[in-house]
Amino acid sequence: TQSDAVFEKIEALCGPDIARMHVGGIDEARASLGAVQPELILTDLRLPDGDAFDILEDAVHHRAPLAILHANAKDDAEVNQAIHAGALDTIDINTLSPSGWTHLLARAASSRKLLQRAQESAIAMREKEEFNFALFQHHPAAMVVVDNGGRVVKSNLAMRDLSKKLPALGKPLYDPTT
Repeated sequence: TQSDAVFEKIEALCGPDIARMHVGGIDEARASLGAVQPELILTDLRLPDGDAFDILEDAVHHRAPLAILHANAKDDAEVNQAIHAGALDTIDINTLSPSGWTHLLARAASSRKLLQRAQESAIAMREKEEFNFALFQHHPAAMVVVDNGGRVVKSNLAMRDLSKKLPALGKPLYDPTT
């Protein structure tokens, strides 16, 4: 079948140094994503139990680059839709060459590194925000944070210990009518 020929071509391009996993459908692919962290996911645009879009959302969630294989030009609209939805690339299997394969693997590796750096930056930012909030929360001076409209956003523990009643979150700190 055509899918067997495609799989054989991919196997030949991978060579012995690249670990591969073949799954039979969307449910099996989703289960695999929960168990392994693939460097690259290759999927056909059309699958026996759905299409590549069913896997794409899970791949984006698991931060796994996904490339979509397609075999004919009538798929162009769906291929463009896949790129906009987060696919790393689309590959016309009829024209896939060893140099094209190498380029795809390099892009997948680069994408993984960028995603990993973004994830590390997000963790570092969250840690800094938690630290700064702890400094604010436990500062001995009474402090209130208000938004541009003068509404209370948050206050620290020292402010809450004061005898003066603080307006509820989202309420104005000062009543302009008094």
